[in-house]
Amino acid sequence: MAGNLYEQGYYGTGTASITQGQTVVTGQGTAWSQIVRPADDFGKHVGMPIPIASVDSDTQITLAYPWPGPTQAAAPYRVTFTPYHVAYRQALQEIGQLLSSGNVSALAGLVGAANRIPMFTGPGALDLIAKEDLINGVNFDVQVADLAGRAAYDNEAAGFTVLVADVGDGRSGIYTKSSATAADWSDPAYLTGPKGDTGSPWDDWQGGWATATAYAELAGVENGGSSYICTTAHTSGAASEPGVGASWQTYWDLVAAKGADGAGTGDVVGPAGATNGNVAVFNGATGKLIKDGGKSLNDFLKLSGGTLTGALAFNTSLSASNQLIDLQQGYGFYSDNVGSVGSSRGWLNAPDNGELNFGPRTGGEFLALARFNAELFQIRSSFGTLFQVDEADLIWKGQYIYRQDNVVGTVSVSGGGTPTGAIIEKGSNANGSWVKYADGTLICWRTWTTTSFAIDSAYGSLFIGAIAWAYPVAFVGDLPAVTCSYLKWGTSASWAAISTLSLTSATLRSYDISSRPTGTGTGISAMAIGRWY
Repeated sequence: MAGNLYEQGYYGTGTASITQGQTVVTGQGTAWSQIVRPADDFGKHVGMPIPIASVDSDTQITLAYPWPGPTQAAAPYRVTFTPYHVAYRQALQEIGQLLSSGNVSALAGLVGAANRIPMFTGPGALDLIAKEDLINGVNFDVQVADLAGRAAYDNEAAGFTVLVADVGDGRSGIYTKSSATAADWSDPAYLTGPKGDTGSPWDDWQGGWATATAYAELAGVENGGSSYICTTAHTSGAASEPGVGASWQTYWDLVAAKGADGAGTGDVVGPAGATNGNVAVFNGATGKLIKDGGKSLNDFLKLSGGTLTGALAFNTSLSASNQLIDLQQGYGFYSDNVGSVGSSRGWLNAPDNGELNFGPRTGGEFLALARFNAELFQIRSSFGTLFQVDEADLIWKGQYIYRQDNVVGTVSVSGGGTPTGAIIEKGSNANGSWVKYADGTLICWRTWTTTSFAIDSAYGSLFIGAIAWAYPVAFVGDLPAVTCSYLKWGTSASWAAISTLSLTSATLRSYDISSRPTGTGTGISAMAIGRWY
């Protein structure tokens, strides 16, 4: 097939696309890599043949310069084959240009010898260098630290070389005696560049690695006992956790790996540093590591002038001041007239007119449980009486004491129908909102707009439409009372009623004097009241 094409003189199978001013041609249904060659021409089909610089694939070629013709998309085209003798002549011209540089003639002018390697000494100029010089590096007779050290060799013969480590600006260079005249040195042949500026100190240590954290390039972290430096700025996640994540090496370089743990039982190991006076706590579950607890004794005990002035005193006799636990300075837990511990009840019993106090012995804020007699109790504080109960009060019999932070929560009920949770529970989901009350009342409601509602079923001289509303929370017992206060199609004068209802949903029906199709916003508002237990 290729032979026939070459006899034909061109290739035009498929179509081609190219934009004016661009060089890349894209083919559709073409096989250019098998047929077309660089130096063939593209564009003769519009009278603008452009040489082809490269054949990139079966469906892409690159022109030698931008396409001057009109933009074409998947249009017929023609690649004209360049005759072989023309291609050969072009290749010979290129070879001739390479040979004319003088490099080949310079190589031909060398007389080869054992262990000698050609080396360019300039454009079109070659010389031979000993292999030993390449292996051993730069040759010199002596090395000194600076130019003052070179002066000791000022009277050496011509050709004597000195390597100076620092010529005065931080660079190293080799000096050669140009003649036997004293101090007749050549200009330096520098071996190194000038000394660079001092870089800024690295100070971006971030401590322990943490997820969901933005790390800049060169940030340092510790993870699993090893240290790492950030190579690519990123926000951390599981995949980039250093030493662990699937792609951690994309973002981190290991600086220092954790050493192997010792094999012996050893002693308890503490941190490298701690805050003076802080309490030590265990670090982990091995029992062998401790850390700074971050708290001092003053955070747990009342101290005098920052110093614990006395030991804990435990009074088990319950006599005198009836101290249970007492610290010096008068702070601690104590009780006035405390009785014995009830063996069957498990709490402290106090006699009539007795109190169990928490707080300072004299002055300051306190909380007290007071018993006046078998029927009357109080919980008192330094702010006054909080509340009072007697034997007939249900609060004393175990019900909740409600506060601002637990009035609203999750309502619940015991098997006997007694509320055991919050007074009010509220919530919402895709089906609407609800409020539950501790007495069992449940109120559900929803207000929404839909464009999929139609009022187009004939009903006498009217038209009706219906939509189901699934309550956000199911009712129990009797069916709830459901109202639909608003069900209006667009700006129509439609009105609503309830069609059917159950414990889990209700069907809302709308009436209108005209047929109303879908696609127009319909506003709906409904409410249901019943019981959740």
